[in-house]
This record gives sequence, C-alpha cells and structure tokens, in this order.
Amino acid sequence: MVSPEGRIWETDDIAARLSGAVEVLARRGIGPGSRVMLSRANSPEWVVDLLALIHLDASVVLVDHRAAPSQRARMRVHARVVQEISDSTGGVAAPVPSVANAAAVPDVAAWSRRQDAAITWSSGTTGSPKGIVRSGRSILDNLALSAERMGYRPDDVFLPVLPYSHQYGLSLVLCWWLGGGTLVVYGPTTRLDRALAAGVDHGLSIVDAAPSTYHSLLNLFDRRPALADALKTVRAWCVGGAPLGRSLAARFHARTGQRLLDGYGATEVGNIALAPPADPVGCGTPLPGVVVEVHDEHGRPLPHGRLGELVVRSNGLMTG
Repeated sequence: MVSPEGRIWETDDIAARLSGAVEVLARRGIGPGSRVMLSRANSPEWVVDLLALIHLDASVVLVDHRAAPSQRARMRVHARVVQEISDSTGGVAAPVPSVANAAAVPDVAAWSRRQDAAITWSSGTTGSPKGIVRSGRSILDNLALSAERMGYRPDDVFLPVLPYSHQYGLSLVLCWWLGGGTLVVYGPTTRLDRALAAGVDHGLSIVDAAPSTYHSLLNLFDRRPALADALKTVRAWCVGGAPLGRSLAARFHARTGQRLLDGYGATEVGNIALAPPADPVGCGTPLPGVVVEVHDEHGRPLPHGRLGELVVRSNGLMTG
C-alpha cells in the first residue's frame, strides 16, 4: 500500500498494524456483532481500521467523513452504533507489534456469515439517506464476480479516486486486499497529478473514478502531456458513480486511445454490470447470476427495445 505522501506500507507492516488495531479494539469491547461507525477520510489507517473490524466480525457502519455532525448523530442512533472511529476521535491509536508476532489477519470467515456485515448509506437524492444493510457473503461473492469480470491480477496496482466509505470505493479496497497487488491511497488533500505520479512509480494498472474526475484528468493531460505518456501502463480506466456522457467518453478515447470502462452498480445490490477491457460497450453486461429486466408500470416484462423500469435480481441484494 502506498500512502498519499508516497510512503510504502509493506505487507508485513500492514499485518503488524492490523494486529495492533485488533488488540486495541478488542480491549474496547468490540467483538462479533458490535455496531461500529467508521467515519474517517481515505488513508492507510482507514484501511487498517476496516480490516481490523472485519477480523473481529463487527458490523461496520460506513459514513462519509464529510457528513455534517447532525447527520452523523442521526446515523449513529438509527444504526444503533456502540462506538465510533473518526478523525476527530483520533482513529485507532494502536501499538505496532513485531512482525514475528503479528496474527494472520484479517480472517473474513465469520464476517462473511454476518447478515449485517456492512451498513452504507444511499445518496439521499430522493429523500433522506437510508442505511443499506448487506451481508458479508453478498459483498464478498459480488466482489469475486467483479474481479473475475475485470480480470484483476495479483500484481495489479489500484488507484481508486473515490471515497472508501461508499460502495464503489469500498469494493476496490476489498478487491485489492482479497486479490493482492498494491493500493495507492488517494486522500482528501491529495493532488491528482501526484497520486498518478506515485502510481506510475509502482506500475499503475487500474484506475477508478467518477466522470467528474476524468474531466479533470483530461485537462491535466493537456497541461502535462508527459504524464499522459507515462500512464501507458494503465490497462483499465474504469468509471462509475454517475452517468458517463458520450462526449467525455469520446474525448477520453481520442486523447488516450483507450476506452473508459463503464460500470453500473447500486448501494443496495453492489455491482450489477461491468464493461471489461475486452468488451468496452456501454456499462457492460450483467455479472453472472444477475438478472436484469425492463418492466412496465404494472410490473410486466417488456420486449426488447421498449423503455420502462429497470428491475434487478441478484444474490448481492441488501438484507434490509
């Protein structure tokens, strides 16, 4: 893992810090089923805190660190949070045990069976944000299908320019940890050019971001053509979180010779469809086991070519 400052956290270092965080959280009474709110900015410490909570089989309530204090307070009450880990509380000030004594963490077996493994929040565009409860198994199975579709490799270097507290960012962090490779952490004060340069130093291969970030990226390429040339190692420029406009997609392809790989997902169900490098059409086809239909206003399936309401069936569906 590479920090926003460019510092390298080797696997042994991460494992040692994980063991320390697990020890501290366990002393605080965190164990199976404990509802813990994680509300920090993107950082290597955020990643360690998440993995430590997963190891302890906690129910992780993920909240954007930019949420207003009043909103976080409502979320704490609504989700019945027993403890909060945030930047204002200093995170988990964990001792760093020697690598030799570091436990093999995280163990995801118990967390995978938890029905309320993670609680994330809807965007609130159609009302107040709602807490979306998903099981560990639904999350992990959906990510396994996603990683297979996108062809992730153990030597990939990931740069998700996304908030880790949201479904999209969380999925990339977990795909990195479960599948191997290097995660380049993009923090709230990180300059995009410096994050990309750090990624280049380590062989950056996977970038994920929202369309707005790609607008900024193209403007950056116009100012820094050498940076664009250095990013030829990237084999997958992925986009999601908002509709991808045709003009942006065309502009990116004209500038780089590569396609933006669009995806479609939802907080309530995880990834639904992904376009891989081998088939960069639209937002891709549904993942295996995911059924997508178009229905009319009465809930009846419509024939091909008709507009209606999109209906998705998936084992990744929320539990509540």
